[in-house]
Amino acid sequence: MHYKNFFYFLCFFFVMFISACSDEPENPENSSENNFSGRRGFFIINEGLFQQANASIDFYDLDTKEVLHDIFFTANQRPLGDVAQSMNKVGNKIWIVVNNSGKIEIVKSKDFKSIMTLTGFTSPRYLLFHTNGKAYLSDLYKESLYVIDTLTGQTIKEISTGKSCEYLIEAGNYIFALNWSSLNDSLNNTVTIIDALSDSAIKSVILTKEPNSAAIDKNGNIWILCSGGFFYEETPALYCMNPQGEILKKLEFFGNQPYPTRLCINPSRDTLFYLNKDVYRMGIADNDLPSLPFIQANNRSLYGLDAGNYILLSDPLDYQQNGNIYVYSRSGQLLSTFQAGMIPSSFLWNE
Repeated sequence: MHYKNFFYFLCFFFVMFISACSDEPENPENSSENNFSGRRGFFIINEGLFQQANASIDFYDLDTKEVLHDIFFTANQRPLGDVAQSMNKVGNKIWIVVNNSGKIEIVKSKDFKSIMTLTGFTSPRYLLFHTNGKAYLSDLYKESLYVIDTLTGQTIKEISTGKSCEYLIEAGNYIFALNWSSLNDSLNNTVTIIDALSDSAIKSVILTKEPNSAAIDKNGNIWILCSGGFFYEETPALYCMNPQGEILKKLEFFGNQPYPTRLCINPSRDTLFYLNKDVYRMGIADNDLPSLPFIQANNRSLYGLDAGNYILLSDPLDYQQNGNIYVYSRSGQLLSTFQAGMIPSSFLWNE
């Protein structure tokens, strides 16, 4: 073969070799270009250990059964922070509340790349986005709610509540703020109702101790679950209220030291679910709490619950290692089990 032709042959071979190598599929966990657009699945919030700054977010693809771990770090090459508390998707953005880091991370929903970091909070807990273009943020150590402009990320005011707030839920132009904590000697047995038009607290309704979670049914009524107190001071109860804050129904729990948490509702908003060691479900028209579990814990320490198109459960095991996630059908059949990060606590559907 002529020298020049041999040289061209070597160049051609080299180019083809490089092209072939570049066609190798990347491991999604090691790629900084994860794309979640159009993928059917859900995000998992892993709290991480307190003061260890090892909180993380995972993603589970329902079609491929693929688990992508620590996707915030993958996208941004830095840790998420200390204790991931909650997560909301609004438009093409996801807001992640990082409790002990006192911040909110705002990322692109398609690839989790950082847009903005909001700081200056003490112990942020839950966000609620209202149609008025504002977000409301609860803080464990504040006797008020932050009001945040969702376009700029700036805190524009604070709404005095007189006590610390936790979970937030809206009904029309009213925001229901659950007063779960007894910090500063406050009575942790109320829900504060806020007018979102005037951004002011207008009413406080006394419930049972430690209201911890809430849901709105198809009739527009608000259901609030109260654990009764960390030391079982009161009998736990499930309340149903109308948007004006009037109590329509109170159902009290029974048995040996019940401690119900994680109230949620199905997509058609006619069936409630909650944790009380096991998983329970009940119709919104029922006048009695269910006596038999829907899904049994079976020696698992169930911690997180979501009742979307699938029933999602988390088990943090001993709170010192990566936890497990269980995916059930709506009928209660176990479909898959996989490992998540440290202390998986809640979920966000990729919709």
